[in-house]
Amino acid sequence: GTSGSSGTSGSSGTSGATGPQGISAGQVYYFNQSTNSSLPGIKELAITPSGNSQQIVTTLLTGNATNVLVAEYITDQLGFAVIPSGTQRFHLHLLKPASNDNIEVYAQIDLCDSSGTSYSTLIGNTGLQLLDWVSNTVPAENTADLTLPTTTINPTDRMRVRIYLNNLDSTSHSVDFYTEGTSYYSFVLTSVGQLAGTSRSSGTSGSSGSSG
Repeated sequence: GTSGSSGTSGSSGTSGATGPQGISAGQVYYFNQSTNSSLPGIKELAITPSGNSQQIVTTLLTGNATNVLVAEYITDQLGFAVIPSGTQRFHLHLLKPASNDNIEVYAQIDLCDSSGTSYSTLIGNTGLQLLDWVSNTVPAENTADLTLPTTTINPTDRMRVRIYLNNLDSTSHSVDFYTEGTSYYSFVLTSVGQLAGTSRSSGTSGSSGSSG
């Protein structure tokens, strides 16, 4: 018999759900462990990598210890008056002894005046992040976020960051924080716009040519 006619096309399916909100991306600040800031015991948080070799900061955690300071960093004077609203995302490379060790990391941000004296108002803490695991020799990258509204500051203010660990186990653990080098450089991606570089000085004028 003859072939029947083709059927009509089915209706289109419904649209999928909207994806999650992306983060605003701006200026990157690097944890330069090998470079001292102007304040004793506090290292540099800078907009440029140091170019130095890999640094490892080891922290011993006793059983159930909380809010243990790993390291502290501070910027130079920021040079702008507004922190735009958005997410500040910390990329922290840490190595824990074993995959089943329950250890949390978080970062704390506060503002200081030009001399490094903290104001009474803390900007905030990131969320707690349970340390990831790659192997007992390779650190894992852990991200922790802090989302801020638009915040007005003084251009001479400086930003201080402290990194903390919580040990959720009753046994002691040793944790390594990695930064600098080329493979496991820890940094924070902020909502601050890219900062312009400093201007170079003008060259000297050439001498006049000889008269004809």
